[in-house]
Amino acid sequence: QDIAALYKTFDFLVHLPVTAGAEGWGQVYVEAMAAGVPLVCTRSGIGNDLLVDGENCVLADYRDADETFDGLVQLASDEPLRSLIVANGRRDAMRYARTPDLNTLDFLYGFSTVQQTDV
Repeated sequence: QDIAALYKTFDFLVHLPVTAGAEGWGQVYVEAMAAGVPLVCTRSGIGNDLLVDGENCVLADYRDADETFDGLVQLASDEPLRSLIVANGRRDAMRYARTPDLNTLDFLYGFSTVQQTDV
Protein backbone atom coordinates (compact mmCIF):
# COMPACT_ATOMS: atom_id res chain seq x y z
CA GLN A 1 0.00 0.00 0.00
CA ASP A 2 2.92 2.39 0.54
CA ILE A 3 4.14 2.91 -3.00
CA ALA A 4 6.64 5.57 -1.94
CA ALA A 5 8.30 3.12 0.47
CA LEU A 6 8.42 0.48 -2.25
CA TYR A 7 10.20 2.82 -4.69
CA LYS A 8 12.82 3.57 -2.01
CA THR A 9 13.92 -0.07 -2.24
CA PHE A 10 14.72 0.19 -5.98
CA ASP A 11 18.17 0.86 -7.41
CA PHE A 12 16.66 1.21 -10.90
CA LEU A 13 13.32 0.75 -12.58
CA VAL A 14 13.01 -1.03 -15.91
CA HIS A 15 9.69 -0.26 -17.59
CA LEU A 16 9.35 -1.60 -21.12
CA PRO A 17 5.94 -1.22 -22.73
CA VAL A 18 6.07 -2.97 -26.09
CA THR A 19 4.46 -0.15 -28.11
CA ALA A 20 3.99 3.60 -27.91
CA GLY A 21 0.31 3.10 -27.11
CA ALA A 22 0.63 0.33 -24.52
CA GLU A 23 0.32 2.71 -21.55
CA GLY A 24 -2.85 4.69 -21.01
CA TRP A 25 -1.09 7.41 -19.03
CA GLY A 26 2.16 5.93 -17.72
CA GLN A 27 2.02 6.98 -14.08
CA VAL A 28 4.93 4.67 -13.28
CA TYR A 29 7.34 7.01 -15.09
CA VAL A 30 6.32 10.00 -12.98
CA GLU A 31 6.24 7.99 -9.75
CA ALA A 32 9.74 6.60 -10.27
CA MET A 33 11.15 10.00 -11.21
CA ALA A 34 9.54 11.66 -8.18
CA ALA A 35 11.00 8.93 -5.97
CA GLY A 36 14.49 9.48 -7.36
CA VAL A 37 14.66 6.11 -9.08
CA PRO A 38 16.61 6.14 -12.36
CA LEU A 39 14.74 4.61 -15.29
CA VAL A 40 15.59 2.37 -18.20
CA CYS A 41 12.47 2.44 -20.31
CA THR A 42 10.66 2.70 -23.61
CA ARG A 43 8.31 5.55 -24.48
CA SER A 44 4.61 4.96 -24.02
CA GLY A 45 1.69 6.99 -22.69
CA ILE A 46 2.96 10.16 -21.05
CA GLY A 47 6.49 8.92 -21.66
CA ASN A 48 6.15 10.03 -25.27
CA ASP A 49 6.26 13.63 -24.03
CA LEU A 50 8.20 13.26 -20.79
CA LEU A 51 11.20 11.02 -21.45
CA VAL A 52 14.52 12.38 -22.74
CA ASP A 53 17.35 9.88 -23.20
CA GLY A 54 20.40 10.71 -21.11
CA GLU A 55 18.61 13.56 -19.37
CA ASN A 56 15.86 12.02 -17.21
CA CYS A 57 16.14 8.35 -18.21
CA VAL A 58 17.96 5.88 -20.42
CA LEU A 59 15.78 4.89 -23.35
CA ALA A 60 15.80 1.50 -25.02
CA ASP A 61 14.09 0.55 -28.26
CA TYR A 62 10.92 -1.50 -28.06
CA ARG A 63 11.63 -5.19 -27.46
CA ASP A 64 15.41 -4.69 -27.49
CA ALA A 65 16.95 -6.75 -24.67
CA ASP A 66 20.51 -5.71 -25.57
CA GLU A 67 19.73 -1.99 -25.31
CA THR A 68 17.91 -2.59 -22.04
CA PHE A 69 20.90 -4.45 -20.62
CA ASP A 70 23.31 -1.78 -21.89
CA GLY A 71 21.17 0.92 -20.26
CA LEU A 72 21.31 -0.84 -16.90
CA VAL A 73 25.07 -1.28 -17.16
CA GLN A 74 25.41 2.40 -18.06
CA LEU A 75 23.36 3.52 -15.05
CA ALA A 76 25.17 1.15 -12.70
CA SER A 77 28.63 2.23 -13.82
CA ASP A 78 28.21 5.97 -14.50
CA GLU A 79 27.47 7.74 -11.21
CA PRO A 80 27.46 11.28 -12.70
CA LEU A 81 24.90 10.21 -15.33
CA ARG A 82 22.80 8.43 -12.71
CA SER A 83 22.82 11.54 -10.48
CA LEU A 84 21.89 13.77 -13.42
CA ILE A 85 19.02 11.47 -14.39
CA VAL A 86 17.73 11.38 -10.81
CA ALA A 87 17.88 15.17 -10.40
CA ASN A 88 16.28 15.89 -13.77
CA GLY A 89 13.68 13.19 -13.23
CA ARG A 90 12.58 14.73 -9.95
CA ARG A 91 12.36 18.13 -11.60
CA ASP A 92 10.36 16.78 -14.53
CA ALA A 93 8.01 14.77 -12.32
CA MET A 94 6.99 17.94 -10.51
CA ARG A 95 5.63 19.32 -13.81
CA TYR A 96 2.87 16.74 -13.46
CA ALA A 97 1.95 17.59 -9.86
CA ARG A 98 -1.14 19.45 -11.06
CA THR A 99 -2.63 16.43 -12.80
CA PRO A 100 -6.26 15.63 -12.03
CA ASP A 101 -5.16 12.21 -10.79
CA LEU A 102 -5.20 12.79 -7.02
CA ASN A 103 -3.22 9.64 -6.27
CA THR A 104 -0.40 10.98 -8.42
CA LEU A 105 -0.73 14.41 -6.82
CA ASP A 106 -0.45 12.98 -3.30
CA PHE A 107 2.44 10.76 -4.36
CA LEU A 108 4.37 13.60 -5.97
CA TYR A 109 3.93 15.89 -3.00
CA GLY A 110 5.27 13.10 -0.81
CA PHE A 111 8.56 13.32 -2.68
CA SER A 112 8.62 17.02 -3.52
CA THR A 113 10.94 17.96 -0.65
CA VAL A 114 13.49 15.21 -1.28
CA GLN A 115 16.76 16.77 -2.43
CA GLN A 116 19.35 14.02 -2.06
CA THR A 117 19.52 10.43 -3.19
CA ASP A 118 21.40 7.39 -2.03
CA VAL A 119 22.10 6.18 -5.57
